[in-house]
Amino acid sequence: MPRARKPPAAKSAPTRPSAWLVGIAFTVSGFTSLVLEVVWSKALALLLGSTLHAVSTVVAAYLGGLALGAWVAGQAAQRVRRPLRLYGFLEMGVGAYALVSLP
Repeated sequence: MPRARKPPAAKSAPTRPSAWLVGIAFTVSGFTSLVLEVVWSKALALLLGSTLHAVSTVVAAYLGGLALGAWVAGQAAQRVRRPLRLYGFLEMGVGAYALVSLP
């Protein structure tokens, strides 16, 4: 009588975050970036003496950063195994920088 074989151990598939969790993360990220834009524009208005110049500088830096980040991320997107995890780490880095840069 042939010996019964054990079925191969099932490999656990990586868990994927649900769509609502990702949506909340993007919403919180967008909200905090808008708050930081206002805070930085108020701080720069004190330095530059004009709200117009401060807001223009902040918006230009913000949009320039978005463009540069999109270009760099577009170049590296195919090489990253878990892009959502990388996004989370980058957001944490931006948050840490925001906390350190304002004082």
